[in-house]
Amino acid sequence: MNSISLSRPISAEFIARENAPRAAALNADYEALAVQLHRRGTDIERITSAVQGFRVAIPSWASAPAGHASHDSQGLVSHATSSRSSKTAQ
Repeated sequence: MNSISLSRPISAEFIARENAPRAAALNADYEALAVQLHRRGTDIERITSAVQGFRVAIPSWASAPAGHASHDSQGLVSHATSSRSSKTAQ
């Protein structure tokens, strides 16, 4: 796992580089889901369009210096922080 400080924001290039090795599996999973949804009469592109408009508010504590980048359960890079890590680092 890569770990970096949030005092320097994670660049789009870093995220793309970390996610690139996982892209083939993600695309295969997406296509498989599209087939399943199609059998149920649901268009995956309609769902994808709706989700692309979804926004998440990030609380101010999420950009604390104790934060780090981590890989989620699918191996994709995401930002994560822990209020406990900032207390234990003192």
